[in-house]
Amino acid sequence: VFFQGKLFALPKNLPGDLLNFNLLSWPGKIRAGLGAVGLWPGSSAPAGVEESIEDFVSRHLGVETFQRIIDPFVSGVYAGDPKKLSMQNALKKIFRLQTLSFNGALVPGAVVRFQEIAEEKATNPP
Repeated sequence: VFFQGKLFALPKNLPGDLLNFNLLSWPGKIRAGLGAVGLWPGSSAPAGVEESIEDFVSRHLGVETFQRIIDPFVSGVYAGDPKKLSMQNALKKIFRLQTLSFNGALVPGAVVRFQEIAEEKATNPP
């Protein structure tokens, strides 16, 4: 990601590389971490509202994460404006994680999804 005249490689080893990932400030890293596990107030999904990618990511991970990581990525991959793209339609698998979670957060939803995948593999071996 190119930001403020510097090129930043995205972390390859999660969560280990996140501590040395300098694209986000320490407050931004803390905000993203707390939001990802559902410990940030106000991170529940608004009822009956189709969120943009910007709204979804800002709610879960913070504005800084959206501006510095997700906005450049989505703009490049989808050639669209993440302020206008529907999260539910553009990034369905990530959107679904909040519905799998007991608290609407992404990390607990990912844990449930990994369990689903393991069960699918067990019942349908190759």
